[in-house]
Parts: sequence; structure tokens; C-alpha cells
Amino acid sequence: MARPFTDTGLDWNAEDRFSDSEREALLDWYREAHGTGDLSLVKFAPFLIDFLPAEFKLSRRHLSSIPQPRDGVALPDIALILCYLHSYTATAYTDGILYQIISARHLGASKALVMDVLRYAYLSAGPRGMNAVADRSEAYLRDWKDDDPPARLIHWPPGWAPDPGAFRSGIDLTTTELAAQEILAISRWHQRMHGVVPRHVELLARLHPEAYKLQRIRYEKSVGPVIPAQLVPLLTLHLAAMRLQPIVMRQAVHQARVLGARRHHVVQALFGGLRQSIDPMVLEAAVDAVGQELSGWEEDDAP
Repeated sequence: MARPFTDTGLDWNAEDRFSDSEREALLDWYREAHGTGDLSLVKFAPFLIDFLPAEFKLSRRHLSSIPQPRDGVALPDIALILCYLHSYTATAYTDGILYQIISARHLGASKALVMDVLRYAYLSAGPRGMNAVADRSEAYLRDWKDDDPPARLIHWPPGWAPDPGAFRSGIDLTTTELAAQEILAISRWHQRMHGVVPRHVELLARLHPEAYKLQRIRYEKSVGPVIPAQLVPLLTLHLAAMRLQPIVMRQAVHQARVLGARRHHVVQALFGGLRQSIDPMVLEAAVDAVGQELSGWEEDDAP
């Protein structure tokens, strides 16, 4: 099995230092995978190697562990890169957005796939996040021709495929008038996808039906024709784990299972998001949110 995209062959036994060859191999990786031939987007890398080598090497070991398979199940590297692209867009991390776009392209993403992720991220990013995209990534995206062939073939997990219709509740997307049967359709969609009908559906639909329906239409049109449907709730989970939003995390896990993701796919996306918050009590809060769903879900359960 090929080693993870993030694995540059570091010696984990030499825990507190980088050899000269390790330093150059890792910085070369950053120049190629996260940069445009230099380290301007990742100034943290040489800084951490030189000033906090033990902590940085352990962080890299942790990062390389997340893509490891369990019982033959694993997310492809591109899926985790796209999770970070989505979360960095939503949190307006300007340099990170560009270096994840570069990594996604390196791993075989088409421009259309990247734009699908940015389209979905816009729901959470708003103007601040889109400013961050435009600030450093607009020129790169303009230079990337729509029909440029991918650098390599993406091998999605079995059964993964685009399905924008999975995110449609059946409401009429051509009018802002919210009918009573549409509220019912939205409620049924939530029950199926999230395992619960959120309290906001009835309340907001009653208090401001036009605004609520337009919000719903934006969501239903946010999933593009290229991104696999199974990846979408993992994007949400990754961001919710970074933000420690328990209800969103729980509903994203349920939706991922409904759409056919495997348990280890979910666990990998969860760990990816939790890398930003290492405090043990953050892990406890995450388990409070999703532990019951994960503990009752065996890998051989049919989707």
C-alpha cells in the first residue's frame, strides 16, 4: 500500500530532531504539495523544524496516522485535503486555502471538484471566507484551465458518486412561497438524513417563511455535480469538529452513514478536524456528541 500523501519518510525514533536529509525532504514536500515552488505559504514549517522540532515531528506523525486504514477501510488522501479546504475556507485561513487547493490539484482533483467544495463552503464562509479565497487563490484559479487534465486518477471508495438529488427535499426551487406540504417535506428529509427533525424547521418556517425557504434553497443548490455525495457530510463534520459544534457533528455523522460512508471514513474526518484542538476535554465533548452513533455502527453494517 502506498504511504500517505503527508508521509515524507521521517524517522519517528529520532523524536526530538530533524536530520539534514529529513529537513530538506520535508521542506521539499511543502514546496511541491503546499506551495508554488517556495515556502511563502507555509512559513511555519522551517520555523517549527528549527525552533520546535520535537513538537513538529510528533505533529507530523499524528497527521500521517490519520489516513491509515482500518479493516481495509480508508479515505483517499484527496478526501482529507478537501475537508481541510472546506474548513479553511469557512474559517478564512487565507494561505491554507491556497495550499490545500494546490494539494488537491496535485492529488488529481479537477478544477470543477475544487469549485464544488468552495461552493458548499460558501454556506459557512460568507463574505469573510470568500474574501480569503479571493485574496490569495483567485489568480491561481483563473490560471487553472477548466479542462486541464487531472494530475492523477482519484480512486474514491466503492459506492461513492455524485448525487446532488440526495440533498433535495422535494420543495419547489423556483418560488419563494413556502407551502405547508413543503415544510412537511423538509421535516421528512431531516428525519431521514439527520435522524431528527430540528426545532428550527417549524419555528423559522412560521416566523419568516420566505427567508427560511430561500435559506433552504441555498442549501439544496449548494452541492455540485462533481463532488461525491458521501464526502459532503464529512466536510461538515470536519468543520464542526474544528468549531466543536456537537449537534452539527452528530447530524453529520448520521447523514454520512445514510449516504453510504463507512465508519472509519467518519472517524478519519473527525480526527482531521480535532487536530486543531488537542485538549482532552475537547475529545470528551466530541465523544459526547457522536460516540453513541459510532459505537453502535459496525463496519460490516450495510449502508
